[in-house]
Amino acid sequence: MKPYRALYRLVQPYSAIYGTAFVTVVIATGCYLLLPPQLGKFIAGLQEVAKGGDGSAALRAILIASCLLAVNAIVNLVQAMMITLTSEKIVNNVRARFHSHVLRQPLEESQRRPLGQIASEFSSDLALVQDGISGKVVELSRHALFTAGGFAALFYIDTRMTLFAVAAIGLVVGVVFAFMKAATKAILAVQQQRAKLVGMLVESASNAYVIRAFNRIAFME
Repeated sequence: MKPYRALYRLVQPYSAIYGTAFVTVVIATGCYLLLPPQLGKFIAGLQEVAKGGDGSAALRAILIASCLLAVNAIVNLVQAMMITLTSEKIVNNVRARFHSHVLRQPLEESQRRPLGQIASEFSSDLALVQDGISGKVVELSRHALFTAGGFAALFYIDTRMTLFAVAAIGLVVGVVFAFMKAATKAILAVQQQRAKLVGMLVESASNAYVIRAFNRIAFME
């Protein structure tokens, strides 16, 4: 829960913007959930036209579907602009805090871990934070709402078949979570090794004159 609390502290000053963005996610998800019934009415209207009907039902259904798609596009645009601009502000604040923290560290701290390694780890973590704030949180909310609405509709249509589907999905989710738990350890190990490599490259580049003076270019390569 520690990473989630840290993310919440970053987002908390912009809770009004994120609350508005969540409302747009609810509206967009509602548009998606209301779209299939209108498409079904449109097909039924076309069948009526084939039988000699006037086609008013098909026209009404396609107009409603078009309105739903238009509303969905508008709210998604508003949500993307709000979240993207806000995440940029958050990331810039974190960069400034990191820079201030590094400048205030004791000088002997740089001897324990190269600054290039610290900067590499920070850049990787910051990219994950920005992706989480700007994309993953919104996508998680959208998928959760869509799944809840879809299951509500499925329970209404056929309760027993939906219960069977939920049990099957539970097995898949268990396998996915087990894979994610193992993969996370591997990803962290790769990130640490990458940070060490980048740290060495940065330190070598910034001390190139020392390396050349001692004729250690081949060794560093």
